[in-house]
Amino acid sequence: MSITKVNKIIIATVIFMYLIAYTSEADSSFVKTDGDDFGISVELFGGLSYTLRNYNIKMKKLNISPAVRVMWNPNRRLNIGIETAYLIAGESDEDLTDTDLGKGKFNAKLEVVPVLIIFNMRVFQLDWTGGIGLNFMRSTIESKFKNEYLITVADNYYYCYMAGVGYSFDLSKKIDIGVETKIYSRTNANDFIVGAYFKFIYHFIF
Repeated sequence: MSITKVNKIIIATVIFMYLIAYTSEADSSFVKTDGDDFGISVELFGGLSYTLRNYNIKMKKLNISPAVRVMWNPNRRLNIGIETAYLIAGESDEDLTDTDLGKGKFNAKLEVVPVLIIFNMRVFQLDWTGGIGLNFMRSTIESKFKNEYLITVADNYYYCYMAGVGYSFDLSKKIDIGVETKIYSRTNANDFIVGAYFKFIYHFIF
């Protein structure tokens, strides 16, 4: 399936969630409030991410990835918030032997920080999430030789999407733990980054 089709599916899913869910009553197992109260939750993620794109050079594609999400949980089924993560889309570290400058080392890294508006709801005891936002990206290329050191850094940003599904259970009224899988769409590179995370959720009740 092409990235364009996946992007359309994610956009349609987010719109569908927004249209049908906000007027529905909350799942009491997820929104821990009563009456007209609401809560704010902070979700901390830790896990692994893997980029699906194949590069022309040998790249490390599996990396540790943290993320944080802040959610507004009204007394409705739909929850809204913001999320950011740190992703490494690819990293290469190679020895150079046949160059005009002699032997050396080459290092390249592409770092990605998505900032997303998140929509989340619980259906069939699973937490379904969709998001849209911007990817802030930094490409760093370093070449090290005996008498010369070269570094090139380039920054840019592009729009992106994210979709995820997870499961969580209560440890107490304010604390949940769980797991979640996600897929991030890097629209500029026709690429996806997938991730698997453990999550810790703390609910602030107002």
